[in-house]
Amino acid sequence: VKGKAIGSVIINLQRTSYDGSSALRVFSTLDRFFTKISSFLVDIEIKPMVRLQIDQEHHVLEENVFLVPYGSSGKLILQKSSPEKKKSVISRVRKKIISSLGSISKEDTEVATESDSLADRLMELDLREGAKVRITGGVYEGDEGVVTGKNAEGHYKIRFMHTINPKQNLKAPMERVLGTWWVEAACNGTTPMIPVVSITENDDDDE
Repeated sequence: VKGKAIGSVIINLQRTSYDGSSALRVFSTLDRFFTKISSFLVDIEIKPMVRLQIDQEHHVLEENVFLVPYGSSGKLILQKSSPEKKKSVISRVRKKIISSLGSISKEDTEVATESDSLADRLMELDLREGAKVRITGGVYEGDEGVVTGKNAEGHYKIRFMHTINPKQNLKAPMERVLGTWWVEAACNGTTPMIPVVSITENDDDDE
């Protein structure tokens, strides 16, 4: 932070031209230095770097599977509903999915004008390892990928097959990171569109 930094730290066995300007100069190997430092950190509780600010009861179906108020195109639905109404509807759909009950009544889904069943419009965002997703917009719209896990910070890693030459239908694998803030925004419905949607078995059958 500008104005608050103490200065640079140099850890090395050899002298450097920057030794005089450093705030701390340590003549040691990195392994030896950080082994010593780590001995002082044993009793310090290290909290998870990523904590999703979402309503677990309404939006989490299971670990890394979320129920979000977005359609298969990635666009937000229930835009005109109050937060209380959204929570009520999503709660009903969640119970329907978990218990495999019949479709939800039209009275319960008055905000869903295109369908009698809101369950057909809400989406399960599956980010478990091995799950398939599709990009909803931008230059790579329509490209598909597979979740390969999480990085050290807890964000989702996705391996996409990007189209690099549409005329020759050439594709190349590229790994992208989906920040957990997108999951939070998707669950809370705070963005008009989400960058990826899950590919269901029905989607695969249609191809």
